Amino acid sequence: MFSKLRRRFHRPQKLGAIFVAPSQPLQVLASGTFVAAAAGSVSLPAMAGVTTVLAGVTVSIGIAGAASHGIWTVSDGIWTQSYYVMFSTTVPGSIDLDFVPGIYATNVNTAITISVPAITNGSPYAISAQGYRI
Repeated sequence: MFSKLRRRFHRPQKLGAIFVAPSQPLQVLASGTFVAAAAGSVSLPAMAGVTTVLAGVTVSIGIAGAASHGIWTVSDGIWTQSYYVMFSTTVPGSIDLDFVPGIYATNVNTAITISVPAITNGSPYAISAQGYRI
């Protein structure tokens, strides 16, 4: 009887295509460096069957030729969050935002994009985004 049970429970079964979520979130990073007075953006790319989550953003800014400011955005195409950024003529700056527990994309297979507009008197800058997929 044991051999019959063993054969019954150890047969491979054809279940079709099944998506198994990873046991741990998959880390995803995006970064870019941009010249003064140019718009720039980085994206945490979409991936089929998983949700992208933004965990943090860093915008590092050099010394500007003249004081200036602008609005940079975080968006997944459905929602948008705006942040105010200033460029200084005396010191470089860095904006570090950590989102706990994270900002989730609206749907699976949706990218999250961080955009900084072209700022006329701005300076070179870099954008770095950290997140994960679940």
